[in-house]
Formats: sequence, structure tokens, C-alpha cells
Amino acid sequence: MKSESKHSLPIHRRTVLKGLGATLTLPWLESLVWASGGDAAVAAGPPKRWAGLIFGNGVVPEHWWAKETPMGLDLCEVLQPLHKHRDNLVFFENLRLVKDPPFKAPHGTHFCNLLSGAPVQRGSVPKLATSLDHYLAQVVGRDTVLPVLNLGCRAGNVRGVNLSTITWSSPTTPIIPEAYPRQAFDRLFDVTSKAEDKSILDDVLAQVHDVRRKLDAADRTKLDEYTDSVRQVESQIDRAIKNERPPGAWKPTLSEPDMARPEEGWPEAVPDYMRLMMDLILLSFRMDKTRIATLQFNNDGVNYMKFGFLDGIPNMEHHGISHHGGNPDRKLHHCRTIQYHAEQLAYFMDRMKSIDEGGVTMLDNSSLLFGTNFIDGHHHSVDSVPLIAAGGKNTIRGGRVISAQREMDRPACNLYLSMARIMGVEVDQFGDSYRAFDLV
Repeated sequence: MKSESKHSLPIHRRTVLKGLGATLTLPWLESLVWASGGDAAVAAGPPKRWAGLIFGNGVVPEHWWAKETPMGLDLCEVLQPLHKHRDNLVFFENLRLVKDPPFKAPHGTHFCNLLSGAPVQRGSVPKLATSLDHYLAQVVGRDTVLPVLNLGCRAGNVRGVNLSTITWSSPTTPIIPEAYPRQAFDRLFDVTSKAEDKSILDDVLAQVHDVRRKLDAADRTKLDEYTDSVRQVESQIDRAIKNERPPGAWKPTLSEPDMARPEEGWPEAVPDYMRLMMDLILLSFRMDKTRIATLQFNNDGVNYMKFGFLDGIPNMEHHGISHHGGNPDRKLHHCRTIQYHAEQLAYFMDRMKSIDEGGVTMLDNSSLLFGTNFIDGHHHSVDSVPLIAAGGKNTIRGGRVISAQREMDRPACNLYLSMARIMGVEVDQFGDSYRAFDLV
């Protein structure tokens, strides 16, 4: 596509930026397009955090419910591990992910878009929308070394990007979650790799200087905006290498990792694997290395993750367990795996409540999203999407059930808009949202 303005040389923007474009695919450079505008205002107290803890293959609808009672929130057996946190939960009913899916293939169209609420468009790379985590990182991520941390528990081979990620940094850029604990740890704390990153940025700036002379005034302005973004990332890297924070900024309660560098590979035992990944997110929050994170406990569809370590559960992959065929015993098998995921959220919230950040707990300033893609994993029912919001006194007013009955209340993007506002991102709309829920 040619520039609309006249150039002193016959040159296309695409040609000018060709050498720069490749650098944008590096995961640590995802913040380049977001970093302009300088540092956000220095916060005096603990920052707000957001985390999404997601699992695939849906639930059993009759075994997924919550009710408001005079005694507090009553939770179904599957969610009983969260009983002690019931005052921190908002249970949502009848939310929908996509109003009119362009084609029917539930496993391929109701997982990858779980955090964006956008209909999946066919193509060699599916086209969706920026997911909530990366949307938040455009603003919140400016203040941390890593704008967003996307982790996942490896579950064998998966068939395509539609089944393997819920996070998108742009409508056509899926971000495959990091499955290796050591790599995630190093990305957070390895100063050597950050020095290499800075060296690459120096090369990028040299290229920019080289091509700038060939552009007209309009294009130089656009390129200067890009340069400012690169320099902002350089500033973030410098602070990380020197372990510096802006003057007057809130200081995290932990200055050095309190866990050992993980071993190569990943734990063979699923419980150890999930706990290690959650601990990495908590560590990154405690040290303020990031404020936005996702964890995919498993992928959707055929993912080869097995739950035979649970008493009475057949050692078959999770997707197969979800297809119970209506058999009561097999339904209970699926319910037990869902309950196990609820146990992980309970652990995560336990840890957050135990972390004192100067008179408030980490949970007090955090908002969490927990759930899956199908209300009925066996029938692939997409009539509603099972989601729970959780948080503390400064983010989520819990102990409630919100049942969406009117069409304007049904988009899951209403919830995502609400969470964006809780994080301080003042926007009027996210995806197909109509209005924000009153969560605080």
C-alpha cells in the first residue's frame, strides 16, 4: 500500500519498515506499540493486579451453580473448595461469549476467543480481537518490566492455535503460553537476556536512523512515535537491569525471588506442575515484575492431560472425560476434575490473602477470572459461558450471583469491560459490551 503523501524517494512504508517488522514478533517486544506516552503516574500504594485462571472442556450444567441465601453464597459441590472464599466471589449465570458464531465448530470457536468475546474468522491464522489480558497491558503494563505473563501447563500436542491459547496481542497475533517453568522464571529475572534485548533495540534504533532521512515529514512523525516507543522499552529494560524503580514509587514486599530456579522441562505430576505455575505468577506479582497474568490449566479439545491421580478417576485424557455420554458415574468423573480446578483457585486465593502489602492483602487489590468455555462440555453447549469473578475489598464486592437475563446484560464482554475499569483502564466499550457490571 502506497503512502498518501509524496516522498522524496519512491519508497513504500512497507519497504521502509521491513527490517523493523521482524523485531516486533519477539515476545518481549509486545509492549513496543503500547509504551508511548511515558511512565504512568507513580503509585503510592500497592498496585492492582489481574489474573485469568482458565481450563478447557466445559462443565456439567446441573453440577455448576451458586445461590444467594441469607447465610451467604451457597455453592454447589464442585465449587465447595471455594466455600471459605465465598464472600470474595461473584458467580455469573447466562453470559454468552459470541452472539452469532460465523460457523459451528465449538472447540475451535469457543476457547481461543474466551478472553476477547470476538467471533472467530476463518483463515490460515484465525482473526479475533485483542484479548483482555493484552488489552489491559496496553495501560497497566507500562509500569512493569513484563507487560503481561501468559503461562500454560503443557498437555501434549494440540491441533491448531484455536485449541492452544486464549491470549491475543492483536486480532491476528496469538500468543502461545509459556509451558516451561524455567523459561518463565528466566524471562522474569534473567538480567543477561535483558541486556541482549537492549542490544537488539540498539540495532532497531540504528535502522530507524538510517531510513528516517528517506521519509517525508508525515512519515518521519510516525517513525518518531515508533522510536519513542522503543526508547520507552529501553527505559524499562534499564530499570530491570539496575533493579531500579521510579522515585517515590511503591516498593514491593519482596526484592529477590524466594523460590529456586525451576529445573529444565516441566514436572511430570500435574499437581506439581499447576502449583509451580501459580507460584510463578504470585512471585511475579510480589516482586512487581508484572501485574497481568493468565494461566491455562489445560487446553481445549484433545489435550492429553490426564487426571488419574485423583481417586476414582480413570486415567484418560480430559477431553474424553468431558464426553460422559450422560452416564451418571462418568458425569461425576468430569465433575471431580472441575472441582480439582476449583481447588487450584482456592490455593491461589489462599496465597494472595496471606501476603500482607502494608495493611492490605494482595487479594484486596486483585481481580481474578476463573472458568471455562462450555456450560455443557459433553454437548458443546455455548448457550452460556461459566465464569466466576473473584477479588478483594478494593476490587470485587463478592457473595453474589449475577444472572444475565436481558440481551444487553449477556455479553461476557460486559464483565471484561468491568474488569478493565477496575484496573484503571477508562474505556466505554470492550468488544460487544453494552454496559459494565457493578462489581466493586
